[in-house]
Amino acid sequence: MYVDVPKYYVWNAQDKMWQPRKSGNVIGRIVNIHPFGCDLYYLRLLVNIVPGRRSFKELRTVDGVEQTCFKEACQVRGLLEDDMKWHRVMAEGNLWATTSQLRNIFVLLLIYCEVANPFGLWQVSWESMSEDILRKQRREFRFRNMELNNEELEQYTLIEVEKVLRQYERSLGDFKGMPTPDKAVLKDLGNTLLQQEC
Repeated sequence: MYVDVPKYYVWNAQDKMWQPRKSGNVIGRIVNIHPFGCDLYYLRLLVNIVPGRRSFKELRTVDGVEQTCFKEACQVRGLLEDDMKWHRVMAEGNLWATTSQLRNIFVLLLIYCEVANPFGLWQVSWESMSEDILRKQRREFRFRNMELNNEELEQYTLIEVEKVLRQYERSLGDFKGMPTPDKAVLKDLGNTLLQQEC
């Protein structure tokens, strides 16, 4: 196992290779990686669990099928939990939290919890996080008759989530599979508002 390597080998920085240890005493440390370390985290999981692998390709291979990334290899091996508990957190929050609080909860889940599929969580919860968007936009544009379709609501909700993420020095682009605000949709909305006003 990878965690046992320091017991038996020492890293030779000059030759850039592991060499057998000459003495039995060892104080070895394996670097800790936060789950947000993306593929490095999943690589770390695999090297600590899968014995005898000699290459990255071998680590990504499960039952003879090479996975595209380490995260997929972890999922196929059953090392990752599903996101149902995070879906329940959002559903329960919808019962008591304001939409602003829901967006904060969503951001905290992304940053501090191991959400395996951020986009899947987004798909089932974005509408509950958007309930105040139309009212906010009507107030911001000072246009009481303003209407937004689902695509526009989703875009404004993404912007609000992005604002919360920025408070933590993060961005939607940091989370694989998460959509980012589409400026073209927002530009079209601005043109539509001008037409509605005239």
